[in-house]
Amino acid sequence: MHLASLRARHMDANYTQSRMLTYTRWYLVFESLNDKSVPVSRQFRPGLSAVLNIPCLRHPLPRNFTTVAFQSTFLHHQVPLAGVEFLNLLCVQFALPKTRRSYTHLQRLHLRIGLKCTREEDRETFLATDTRHDMLRLRGHEEGDSFCCETICFVQVDNVKTLPRQHNDTPDRRVLVLVRWFSPHADSWERDSLRRPLCPGPLSINNCLWTYSRTPTPRRALVNQGGGQPSQGFREHALRACGINNDDVLLDLWNREKHAYYGFITPDNIASRVNMTPTFQRGSAVPDYNRWLETVTMH
Repeated sequence: MHLASLRARHMDANYTQSRMLTYTRWYLVFESLNDKSVPVSRQFRPGLSAVLNIPCLRHPLPRNFTTVAFQSTFLHHQVPLAGVEFLNLLCVQFALPKTRRSYTHLQRLHLRIGLKCTREEDRETFLATDTRHDMLRLRGHEEGDSFCCETICFVQVDNVKTLPRQHNDTPDRRVLVLVRWFSPHADSWERDSLRRPLCPGPLSINNCLWTYSRTPTPRRALVNQGGGQPSQGFREHALRACGINNDDVLLDLWNREKHAYYGFITPDNIASRVNMTPTFQRGSAVPDYNRWLETVTMH
C-alpha cells in the first residue's frame, strides 16, 4: 500500500482507492512478466556471409580467366590458391576439361567467396575465419578410411546453367566448400567403427591421428621452372597478402603449402565437426603440422 499510495493520485477516498488498486494490479502483472525468460530468436539466413573482396573475381567487371596474370595470381591470403588452381577445381566440380575453352565458359559465372556459411536444411553454421577453421568429418569412406578435412572458404556459384554439360534439373546456384584434405597418419594402423585412424599407444582410447594430405608432385603455381624454389607469384603473394619478407619464414610457409591438397565439397556432405589440433615437435612448443590429434569425446 505504501508504494501504491506514492504512485496514485489522491482525491476522495473512493477515487484514491481505485487508483491504488489499478496501480497494484499492473505492478503485479509486469513483475510476473520479469520472471519469465523470453527465448532469443535468431534470424538465420542460409548461404554465405563474411564475404571477401576479391577484385579479380568481381562481377560484372571485365574478367579474363585465360590470362597468365590471373592464373598466376593468388586469390587472397585466406584463400591460398592461384587463379589457375581455383579454375581447375571448378572444372572438376562441373565436369569440364581443364582447358582454355573451359576457363572462358567459367567467366559466365557469378562468384562470391565468404568465410561463413549457414546450411539451409538444418541452419548449421560453418566457419573459416582467421580465428577458427572448422574441421569436418564427411559422410562415406574410401578404401576403409573416413574422410576428414579443414574448411578454407565457401564459394557461392550463380549462373551455373550457362555452363556446358549441365542437366536440365541442375540448380542455377551452387554453394561449395573449399577444403584442405587430411589423410590417416602413417603411424596409425587401426581403425574404429567410423573408420577413423586410431592413435597408437594408450591415446587410442579417445584419440585419432591425422596428417595433411599431399599432392603427388609440387603444386606448379608454387614452384619455379626448376622446381626447387618458390615461384614469383608465390613470393608476391607472401609479401603482399601475408606480409612475409623474411626468407626463412617464406621457405617455411612454402614447404607447408607446396604439397597442400585442396578440393571442393558440398555442405550436404558434411556429417559433423571434429575436435582437432596439431601436436608439437619433440621437445619444443613449435606446432607439428604433420601430426594432428583428433579427440573423439569431449567432456
